[in-house]
Amino acid sequence: MQKLVKRGDAWRITVRYLGKHYTATRDTASECEQWAAKKLLELQS
Repeated sequence: MQKLVKRGDAWRITVRYLGKHYTATRDTASECEQWAAKKLLELQS
């Protein structure tokens, strides 16, 4: 599950996987989406 939130001038994304939360802050929403996709692949492998 992913949740994208605007925080001032930046974006924060939270990824939840197996009951744990992983977060990142990036300049754009698309950078957050890319990070989330990479993180999920990393966690699933």
